[in-house]
Amino acid sequence: MAEARARDVFQAKLDAEAATAAARAEAEESARTAAAAWSQARAAQQQSAQRDTERTAERAAAAEDHERGLQEVRAELERVRSDAEAEIATALERAKAAEARAEQRAAERKTATEAAEKALQQWRAELEKVRADAEAEVAAARERAAAAEARADQRTAERAAASEAAEKAAQQLRGELERVRADAEAEVAASRGWAAGEAQAARETAEAEIARAYAAADEVVRQAQAKAARTLSMPIPPFEFRSETAPIENALNALHQIDYVLEVGMAGDGDPDIALDIDLMETLVRAVEDHARHLTDESRSATGSPTPTGGAAADYAEAAEEAFCAFLQRIETVVRPLEGRYRSPDAEIVDLVTSMLADPWVQRARHRDSQGSATTL
Repeated sequence: MAEARARDVFQAKLDAEAATAAARAEAEESARTAAAAWSQARAAQQQSAQRDTERTAERAAAAEDHERGLQEVRAELERVRSDAEAEIATALERAKAAEARAEQRAAERKTATEAAEKALQQWRAELEKVRADAEAEVAAARERAAAAEARADQRTAERAAASEAAEKAAQQLRGELERVRADAEAEVAASRGWAAGEAQAARETAEAEIARAYAAADEVVRQAQAKAARTLSMPIPPFEFRSETAPIENALNALHQIDYVLEVGMAGDGDPDIALDIDLMETLVRAVEDHARHLTDESRSATGSPTPTGGAAADYAEAAEEAFCAFLQRIETVVRPLEGRYRSPDAEIVDLVTSMLADPWVQRARHRDSQGSATTL
């Protein structure tokens, strides 16, 4: 019994010691927990105090910024008010100046209107004077035109006389040429029995004489042709029968175009702006040949009516016939240097013009003119 009680007491002692140790450990743990909690509370208090300090500093800085901005706004407001007052004063001054300028311009316009009215009256008087002077000048111009027409008629007569003289000189030179040729042939025939050196000298002398004669004749013909070319022009028929002269005018226009193409479009490098149209040239050549047939018809005149015996129609018929033949002569002179062309379309155009000049009707028309017969156009 006693042992059991002793064991119980010992066990109770052990249990008490264990409970005491457990309580001590729990107390220590509680103390540590309390210390940690106190440390955390103190840190939190410090952080809160620091945040309060920072917030106070931020509020103070914001208040300073607000005050500074407010002062700047007040200063800007004062400056804007001053500028506005200055601009208002300037605008008032400008308005006053504009009003003064408007009044001045109104006065100037009034003065200008009065001056314009005065100038208009002066211009009207000047216009009347100019009209009178113009009428006088027109009358004088008409007189000068009449005198110029008379001089033109005189010059035409002089040119005709010069052409006749040149033709006569050419005929004389041709006769002289024939005579020189005959003399040269006679001398050559007479010198056949001479020595070879003498015969050669005679032949050379004869050939030189012939060459000089040919050159002289060609020069006279060339000068006559050049003079005719310088004065070559197309006559304009009087308006009384202009509607009846279409055939000869078409033929003259065709000859003029053919001559222009040959002299300008095909001379040297040619004019690139002038198109060498073979179809057009065929049409022009056909018009010339048709009129040549018409020209050799004794029953028709320049106007397509019976041959005129005098007056303006006869004068125009003669002038148109001379121009027709002069154009043919000029075209023949121009086309000769172009006969060596072998490229298209130059070669075709040269062939067309050469064929036109060789046409029997064209040859007959030129022959009639050379004989000076009174033909029709």
